[in-house]
Amino acid sequence: MYQIKDDAERQKTLEHIKGFKAQIEHVRQKRGPEESRNFEVMANRMIQQFEEQIKTYDRTEQKKLRKGR
Repeated sequence: MYQIKDDAERQKTLEHIKGFKAQIEHVRQKRGPEESRNFEVMANRMIQQFEEQIKTYDRTEQKKLRKGR
């Protein structure tokens, strides 16, 4: 797992999340809900990790802003 270091990486991470969500839907439509369940579980884990990285980055940036005042 990597750590988001700047706003550009944060934006890329958001794009990864969007891509995973689109892939989940694509696989679900192509394979059906039962057959796509394993992929969906794996993709949702990745989405959760990405979302946690964004939250960590946002908290870090907020702390920097508070100290900068």
